[in-house]
Amino acid sequence: MRSERRVERARRNRPTDGLAACFFACLLPSSPPDLVQLLDYIVMSVYLVVILAAGVAFARKSGEQGMESFFGGGGQVPWWISGTSLFMSFFSAGTFVVWGTIAYEQGVVAVTMQWTMAAGGGVAALWMAPRWRRSGALTAAEFIKKRFGTASQQFYSYLVLFYGVLATGAVLYPVAKMMAVATPFSLTTCILVIGAVVILYTTAGGLWAVLITDTLQFVILTVAVIALVPLALAAVGGPGALAAQAPADFFTLTSDEYTPAFIAAFVFYHIILIGGRWGFVQRYTSVPSARDARKVGLLFAGAYLVAPVIWMLPPMAYQVMEPGLTGLDTEGAYILVSEAVLPVGVVGLMFSAMISATASSANTTLNITAAVITNDIYTDMLRPEATEREQMIVARASTVAVGAAMVSVALLVPAVGGIVDVVISMAALLAVPIMAPPLWALFSEYLTARGAQAATLAGFVLNLFFKFAAPPLWGLSLSTGAEMAVGVAGPVLVLGAFELAARRRGHRGPGFRRAFAGTTDETQHETEAASGEAASGEAADANQQRFGLRVLAGVMGLAGAGLLVLAFFAPDRPWVAVGMGLPILALAAFVWRMQRRAQEDDGLPADGERRTADRRARDANVEE
Repeated sequence: MRSERRVERARRNRPTDGLAACFFACLLPSSPPDLVQLLDYIVMSVYLVVILAAGVAFARKSGEQGMESFFGGGGQVPWWISGTSLFMSFFSAGTFVVWGTIAYEQGVVAVTMQWTMAAGGGVAALWMAPRWRRSGALTAAEFIKKRFGTASQQFYSYLVLFYGVLATGAVLYPVAKMMAVATPFSLTTCILVIGAVVILYTTAGGLWAVLITDTLQFVILTVAVIALVPLALAAVGGPGALAAQAPADFFTLTSDEYTPAFIAAFVFYHIILIGGRWGFVQRYTSVPSARDARKVGLLFAGAYLVAPVIWMLPPMAYQVMEPGLTGLDTEGAYILVSEAVLPVGVVGLMFSAMISATASSANTTLNITAAVITNDIYTDMLRPEATEREQMIVARASTVAVGAAMVSVALLVPAVGGIVDVVISMAALLAVPIMAPPLWALFSEYLTARGAQAATLAGFVLNLFFKFAAPPLWGLSLSTGAEMAVGVAGPVLVLGAFELAARRRGHRGPGFRRAFAGTTDETQHETEAASGEAASGEAADANQQRFGLRVLAGVMGLAGAGLLVLAFFAPDRPWVAVGMGLPILALAAFVWRMQRRAQEDDGLPADGERRTADRRARDANVEE
């Protein structure tokens, strides 16, 4: 049995004398691990129920407070929740499958590639995130309408709708791939089941459901990976054994495939993506101020500076444990190393968190794509007189429709070469041409609607030519790095040309002043709060913020308590579950105290006191 061979190899590799031997002996399992066992299935089921409950908890709240809450969180999302969700939305799109595959095959270069995301996030935090918040727009599409007009808004809305379906489908595939690796279910069944779960809680709770589930997944996965790393290193005999037995060039920052030129292009690509992708823009516009938007980006950049060093160690260790994986089998390296070293029960939790976290990028794109359909196509183009209730119906129906299309795309991914090829190709072909022009328009008053659309179309034509026409015509097949460089350079060069031409003519687009009319760097939020109606709306949004914190504390508390219960049933190394459960419970208590403090600062009674007051008021009315 392959799992037995892995454990036997781990025992041969471990140190045999001194404290190191004692340490690694206690980390290794006492018996060979099987595939996911009954206890793991129970843990997985409970975890998914908790995730669904967290999403459904916001169904009534989102419905009561309307479209701004469903798609924008009411503009009152705490920056640390929005930043964590941004990290999870970006991180989860490829960490376990895309970057896990590269870490297994090529080692540290996977860390280098993810550091480009930290660089891109830092640039976005300093310049782009505050600018988006200062525009006063709820979505990127709303900004485009103010900046360029309705025609450009429609042009980009349809493109983002198409891109969103492809992006969510490409993300859903690795989730199902991990599930299919570790369970007896087929890949098709896994895609259908996970797609249904994502659609359900995103449709029910809107943006707040996405944010809270992302934050919960971040906490659980971080604790789980911190537990996984020493266990994986123990299985190969420690860091020294990993360094000694790893393939040549396993610890170099670049490789023949991912060259320094590719890394440089990847930095520029991530500046545009993190600063301009519509789902990520939503994270900047949903917080109270431009200062908070900057904090969102800085939290993302800091997390991506540290996390890859830790998160990539398990698949790197698995290269020593099981060096024979080839082809698409390498995409399962992360879940296989988890199965090999984690105790029963914790495997189920780790696996469930991987599934949910990887799906968080899909739910982000689902939510923003539904916003495009509802706000920018249905309300602006088809029924401007639509009521709030009608818009909410369309919002939820469009979420389901886009989700169904997402599932269809995911079913087609294996036919086009696996997830790595899909992600790289889609990034080069679509992402930059769509996102670069609106991002440029944030800062340039010279860019016109014609220039923006020309840059997008030129980027598409250039990328499609080098991807599909150049190989048969000229025998020219671009490397991964060259493909990424062309994808970034094409639209940027066209934008630069239009900028220079407009400056020479002295032509300034009127839309730039319109897009930022009535806003200042840090006073927009305070100005809006001056009216009684805005103050009333902010009170409702603040109430939803406190509700969100209560839900987060509750589901984190359930997860922590569940891990402590799991320790009583775990047949092997129960201290792993205890070590994970205690810090999660501590964080739950901290978040609960945070929402209580916010409630006290707003001059509101505690929940128990409020219920007592309501009961006394009802009794008084009965007596009268």
